[in-house]
Amino acid sequence: RVGAAGSTPVVALYMNGYGLQFEGENYFVPVGARIQQAADVPLNAVRLSDLTRPLASLPASVRLEIFDLAHEGAFIPKALQLAPGLGIVEADPGSLIAFNAAPGTLGPLEAGPYGVYAQALVEAMHDAGSPLEEIFSHTRLRAAQLSMGHAVPWHVSRVDRPFTFFQQMPNANAAVAGESQRAAMDRRPIKDFDEDDAYTMALRRDNIIAYQDFLYAFPGSSYSREIRGLLAARREAQTWRASVRVNTREAYWSYLNLYPNGPHIGEARRRLLQLNANLAPPPHSRIT
Repeated sequence: RVGAAGSTPVVALYMNGYGLQFEGENYFVPVGARIQQAADVPLNAVRLSDLTRPLASLPASVRLEIFDLAHEGAFIPKALQLAPGLGIVEADPGSLIAFNAAPGTLGPLEAGPYGVYAQALVEAMHDAGSPLEEIFSHTRLRAAQLSMGHAVPWHVSRVDRPFTFFQQMPNANAAVAGESQRAAMDRRPIKDFDEDDAYTMALRRDNIIAYQDFLYAFPGSSYSREIRGLLAARREAQTWRASVRVNTREAYWSYLNLYPNGPHIGEARRRLLQLNANLAPPPHSRIT
């Protein structure tokens, strides 16, 4: 359908259900899949990159790949020691990838036909005239608000052209003023806001520096525990992604040294066995 839509279609892929990360890849788990051991994951689940890679090769003006998959899956045996949620990824040029929860974390248990992330996303999409980055930043803030901090979505974008879901009513001056105000707010240091606004801006920016700045400026804040959790999860996710990319015994030893109780210890040990390496570095070696 995308290939037949002309040279500049907008492609939106939204998937809801259960996902998992395994050996540096994210997977969608179909209904009825049986996963009892590590080898069952690539055989019984669908690798998300197998969906997104063909899209990247097709002509499209914008590609939106939205994965509402970071949910607790009771069908996964705990003995597999799989890390929770989805693993951090990079977007292809012209694409935006979004998760319902930050990499390495899970969304909250929910009841009802629609979850917090879907509600927040729909609200943000209907803000006529808002640029794409603003829509997904607003989705993160709204989901965090609706879930009282238990759901903090994530996205990464390499979309470099203007895009809105709905056109704004004619009022160009107001639109320009609003965009200018947002840009000015984004440039202000976290410490220059009051505590509540600083928390909002840290979530809006959603990066390690912003979270560190918040903790430095407001060490005793009631938000500190949540921010520390997001910061720790992001650091661990980036470390694991780097370890998988390098794919050496030294990289996995380094991960295990930094995160002896980390969520990827099971995978790190499996990787070391595949490399015919010991689970621990030789005595007196220096691994950092």
